[in-house]
Amino acid sequence: MYKKFMTLVLAIGLVGTSNPKNIEYYDNSCRVAEPELISLVDGVAQEIGYQGDYEIVEPTSTGLLLSPWNRLMYARVNPVDQNNLILINKGWFVALSLDEQRFLVARYLIKLQLGEKSLLMRLLPWICGLLSLLILVLLIFCLNRTVFFRSKHFLINLLVSFGICVCLETLILDKLNVSVLKYAAFRFDCKLNQLALEKLPNKVAAIGALKAFDQAIKAGIADGHNLFKEHENTFANLAKELEQ
Repeated sequence: MYKKFMTLVLAIGLVGTSNPKNIEYYDNSCRVAEPELISLVDGVAQEIGYQGDYEIVEPTSTGLLLSPWNRLMYARVNPVDQNNLILINKGWFVALSLDEQRFLVARYLIKLQLGEKSLLMRLLPWICGLLSLLILVLLIFCLNRTVFFRSKHFLINLLVSFGICVCLETLILDKLNVSVLKYAAFRFDCKLNQLALEKLPNKVAAIGALKAFDQAIKAGIADGHNLFKEHENTFANLAKELEQ
């Protein structure tokens, strides 16, 4: 209880400051990063003008077993305290060049600054919900104008329309939603790369970092980490985008 209270006091005291602050955090899956990693992230944060608080952690041996993503690096909002968090697996990270490391740190800091999802990605569930509702209303209206359903009870028309709507969602709309979401996520990643390059203009290092990510993901898939499957070629395609 005391620890939670002191964390809250610290967070309140830092609100409104323009300089980024590293907040310590750990659980059984991660621990506070070593000083050299903290120094690297702090330096990049200052260089790109990042504002806000963040936690820099490394995975523990338990964390490495919990998720294959803990073997690489990622950024997200910590669900425990709602602080921005960057996890870096030093064992993988140190194999990159310094400029490649700096690019990835800048990329994920910018992601935290902008949010984990683009505006389209956040609005897409609402758009799909409204589209489904519109289709349902149109189906009810169209069926009600046919000779067969015109004389039927409204509940029958509603049930038939709902059934058709569910079929359309399953066969078409759900697949379309996934495709649009993947495209929106890819364009958002491309935007992150471009913004990072504007701050740290080393395209060779950026491409090298993305290819290293791609190699690590494909090696993980080969080792049976199917959680990586969804992103099997994501970072390779991001690297190709920068090479054009």
